[in-house]
Amino acid sequence: MDLATLNNLLTDMAKQAAQTDRSRKEGWAPLFDEQLFYCRSSLLTPYVAEAKHNLETLETEQRENRLSAARAAHLCERLLNQITALKREQSTGKLRTKYRNTSFRKPSVTAQQLYENLAQHREWERRLENMVREEELRHANCSGWDEQQACQQKILATEARLQRCREAITSIEKQIAKKERYG
Repeated sequence: MDLATLNNLLTDMAKQAAQTDRSRKEGWAPLFDEQLFYCRSSLLTPYVAEAKHNLETLETEQRENRLSAARAAHLCERLLNQITALKREQSTGKLRTKYRNTSFRKPSVTAQQLYENLAQHREWERRLENMVREEELRHANCSGWDEQQACQQKILATEARLQRCREAITSIEKQIAKKERYG
């Protein structure tokens, strides 16, 4: 593909990108990876402009005989990757917009369900605390080094589970407080 064809393609893509940007709302996340595009936008137009700028750089360096083979290969590869990504985004963007606008909210949890969940977690917390105490007693009565290491590993694993359980309890308590405050 020659540079004039790429220029025409990018001009058409710029028009499509402007139309797409007008029809979709601006998102909060960049559309492309920072290794593919330097700009960080949730709109397509800046990305097409960057690809067009890369093409202009390629044309300028070629015209001024400053383009080495390695530089030409790098710019061409980058430009083709950018164009491919832009085409993919334009062809699948409508699907993503439709998917993004579809509501996938979690069903609302009642205060009663939260309290039941909290009670269950408190019971698990109590059991895990007992398990830690039992493992610590076993550890104190271990005679061999291997046996002590195995007990120590069980204690650490159980303490990690206990910690996660306590974090879940804190989270549930916050949800309950929020539910009671705002309904």
